[in-house]
Amino acid sequence: MAASLACGVHCALAPLAVGALAVVPLEWAFSRVSEAVMLGLTLLLAVASLAPAYLKQHRRKSCLGLFALGAALLTFGKLGAHGGAWEPTLLASGAGLIASAHLANLHFCRQCKKCSHEC
Repeated sequence: MAASLACGVHCALAPLAVGALAVVPLEWAFSRVSEAVMLGLTLLLAVASLAPAYLKQHRRKSCLGLFALGAALLTFGKLGAHGGAWEPTLLASGAGLIASAHLANLHFCRQCKKCSHEC
């Protein structure tokens, strides 16, 4: 019953929220400061996801290497080459490397003999 109520409230309020976006100024969302903050939060979340399995399970440095290279490309793409011709390539490459780090982390965690299915 609570789920039905939450769904009804969501369905009633979602169109109002979308309509309100048309009159709310969103310049702040595209500023360099907000992009730097979002990049930092994203990288912190990625580290929080990778670190437990690396520290407690497999200790494979390849995951950290892929992540570090991807994070460097994302950071340079967003903060260094901002708006340049290389920005999309750097961002896509960095995101791909970070995704690869997560996949490698998952693979190594599943292979690990000590794994207690925490990953």
